[in-house]
Amino acid sequence: MKYKITSIPALIVLFIVFPNTLKCQDYFPFPSDSATWYSVYSWPEMIPPYVSYHTIKYETVGDTVINNLTYTKLYSQPTNDTESMSFVGGYRVDSDNECVYFIDKMIIRNAYCTISD
Repeated sequence: MKYKITSIPALIVLFIVFPNTLKCQDYFPFPSDSATWYSVYSWPEMIPPYVSYHTIKYETVGDTVINNLTYTKLYSQPTNDTESMSFVGGYRVDSDNECVYFIDKMIIRNAYCTISD
C-alpha cells in the first residue's frame, strides 16, 4: 500500500517537470500536389500461394474550386491497368487547424444542386 501512495505524487511531479516530453507526434503537412500512394489489399486463400493481393495506386492530378475553396483532385488506378484512372474525390489541407478535409465524388456531383432540384 505504501508503494501506491508514493507513486502517485511521483507521477504528478514527473508531469509537472517534463511537460514538453509528453507530446505525441509532430505535424507533417499533407501533400497538396504531385503525390502518389500505393495501397495493398490482401486476403487469405485456400490454395497456394495462400495469400492474394490487389494493389491500387492513388495519385493527385490538378485541383478544383468548390464553394470558394481549392480542393486537390484524387484519382485511383489499379496497378494492373495502365490506361484508366477513376476519380475518387477531392481533399484540401487546412494547415492552420492541421486538418485535412475530403469530399467524395457523390458530394461533388450534388454540390451545386438546390433542394428543389
